[in-house]
Amino acid sequence: MPTTQESVERPLMPKGPLCALAFKSRDGRRTQTRLSSHLLGTLEAGDDVLDASTGKEERVARLFKVHADKKERLDSAEAATW
Repeated sequence: MPTTQESVERPLMPKGPLCALAFKSRDGRRTQTRLSSHLLGTLEAGDDVLDASTGKEERVARLFKVHADKKERLDSAEAATW
């Protein structure tokens, strides 16, 4: 986790540590985390990831690629594929 406000540039790569932007949304009865941008690394269903805003780890239960009202379940997602 960065400890300064210094900007760092990283190339879009599937290898290396995960770096992604996600947000939480409430959909009826449950809260879902939605991946907005997948910048670096590979994300797999079942992975534990760090929520940098809270400092807590969260488990990635399932991954979906969403377009409008269509969802495609994924086993993993690489930075170069998003």
